[in-house]
Amino acid sequence: MGVVKPLRAQNGGSLAGYLRSPRYEVLPTDDAADRVAAYVPRDVTITVTASPRRGMPATVHLAVRLASLGYHAVPHLSARMIRDAAELGQIIDALKAAGITEVFVVAGDAREPAGRFPDSVSLLSALPPDH
Repeated sequence: MGVVKPLRAQNGGSLAGYLRSPRYEVLPTDDAADRVAAYVPRDVTITVTASPRRGMPATVHLAVRLASLGYHAVPHLSARMIRDAAELGQIIDALKAAGITEVFVVAGDAREPAGRFPDSVSLLSALPPDH
């Protein structure tokens, strides 16, 4: 799982290139997978936000579900919502098992960290080198 992927390598860096490959962002609600499947073509990348109210499991579950439906799912990993390296490892393992190879790492909207990751840099630093 690559940590940083330059946008220029994906589409030549032009505005037109970015617009040819939009990403849709969805909230991890109970009906999100069904709604995406009903209205969004499979070739569109779907990013899944991390909500302090719903928790990281909802984000992971929806991303895995969307991947199983054939979407390129990119879950947000909210550093402040992940307790420790063990939980991070479980999340990464679940995503890898679903064929998800890209994540978007953010500090997140939670005011206080749930554990040892107060920001995205601390979470990225905790990733094993092979991730």
